[in-house]
Amino acid sequence: MAETYRVAVLGQLIKRSGFIAHDLMTEGTAEPTSVGDVAQLGLWLAQHGFTEFLDDCERLVECRLLPCQIIQSPGLKPDVDDGADNHANLDARGIGAYGGMHGPKWGKNPVTDITCAVLHSVADIFRHIAVPSPAGLKVNCHFDYEDHNVRIKSERGEQATVTIVPKIHESILVRIPGWAPGETVRLTVNDISFEPTKFRNFAYVPRDVLPGTVILRYGLPLQKAVEKTAGVECTFTWKGDEIVGVFPNNDFFPFYPTSTG
Repeated sequence: MAETYRVAVLGQLIKRSGFIAHDLMTEGTAEPTSVGDVAQLGLWLAQHGFTEFLDDCERLVECRLLPCQIIQSPGLKPDVDDGADNHANLDARGIGAYGGMHGPKWGKNPVTDITCAVLHSVADIFRHIAVPSPAGLKVNCHFDYEDHNVRIKSERGEQATVTIVPKIHESILVRIPGWAPGETVRLTVNDISFEPTKFRNFAYVPRDVLPGTVILRYGLPLQKAVEKTAGVECTFTWKGDEIVGVFPNNDFFPFYPTSTG
């Protein structure tokens, strides 16, 4: 299953940017439901030992699922302003939805069943951001999160800063992204530099140096990458595992800011 995911799904069906066709092996129209499925499969495989797929899971949330959610509206007007219920409160109805069917230029279009499916995947990933394990509390993903075990704050500027405040006296395992430049990775415990033991792609902080605040920092390399979809070439500007710009862009409900080509 892991090799099928690695070779067929990541290698052929979905692009790095998260573009995956609604109709298998075509490039005309995409939607985020399948992206949620790919991210969720990565999470499930990680739970069975293939923790390298957490990089893909987090990347797809960062670069595709979060950007495709509608969080503000430009002021929609119905084509027919007849007072009918399905023509009223258009802005309010779209907020919170996940963008549905779209072409290669990445415009959001809310669709109910797609919103439900994406929400299902995002909720499952959210529930597994930090989970208990026999070795300690595992921090799988670098998103803002809080429960009765831990509080996590993720900030991105010139570098990524992940602040972990445990609420229980247990060892901590923090995932280090495989794409993060090794020379930029820094870990501190209570503001003191700490050289952790590594278990696969996790840094291990034993409970005997805790309680305290654990901070992981790492660089966010900038790069441009061109993807050609349905004959359209899009240049994506990446910052770490996040898309921060695209050119050319959609002029209505775009996923990303417009960048230079």
